[in-house]
Amino acid sequence: MNTILVTIIYRMFLLVCFSLLGIIHAQDLKIEKLTRNFYIYTSYGTYQGKSYPANGMFVLSREGAILIDTPWNPKDYQTLVDTIRVRFKKEIKLVVGTHWHDDRAGGFSFFIQKDIPTYATSLTNKFLKENNMVVAENVLQINKIQNLGNIRFKIIYPGVGHTKDNILIWFPDQKVLYGGCFVRSVMAESIGNYKDGDPELWLKNMQWTRKTFKKAVYVIPGHDEWKGSNQLKRTEDLLIEFTSKK
Repeated sequence: MNTILVTIIYRMFLLVCFSLLGIIHAQDLKIEKLTRNFYIYTSYGTYQGKSYPANGMFVLSREGAILIDTPWNPKDYQTLVDTIRVRFKKEIKLVVGTHWHDDRAGGFSFFIQKDIPTYATSLTNKFLKENNMVVAENVLQINKIQNLGNIRFKIIYPGVGHTKDNILIWFPDQKVLYGGCFVRSVMAESIGNYKDGDPELWLKNMQWTRKTFKKAVYVIPGHDEWKGSNQLKRTEDLLIEFTSKK
């Protein structure tokens, strides 16, 4: 009888452990409203053995949705498509990857299979190809106002930062600056992963970005908490601290 009881308790213990692991490694896609027709989604991936949030954004225009960056977790691809279709009554009309890492452009193959146009810069496509990843079907135009329906946006290349190919997306009418991984969260404690970039150039280019986008009302970082202000200043401060120690 004691043996049976011990076995039951042990199995219950394992079940609890596996459930907790599921919470850590399989957090659900989260969607929050930024401002009118702008939504931030957060997908969770694994980095250095830990669950880590990655922010993306979608914008609803009269003609459909603009998706900026693909979810980090592949299980979120279809969920995001379905949510935009069912909850917001829109189809995704284009997908933009803001650099070549898999938390930004790793889902291109899925969206291509769905016949949804994918976009990246020629430099991002170059790095995707070099790293045996699926490239975007279309090449983005830099520094030119583009639009989908009533939503205008501009692709900005600020220079080397987190990676050599990272871009920003500026929505002038709403004063929304999507920074991707070029911008650190106001809650960040470090500059994060920089092995594919250059911290000194990142600092220089971040200073240019701060001056250029003084009027930005919303600035969206690639990871961690996206709410609040001073994301650009926090990034600059972290880079100053890092480069001063070299």
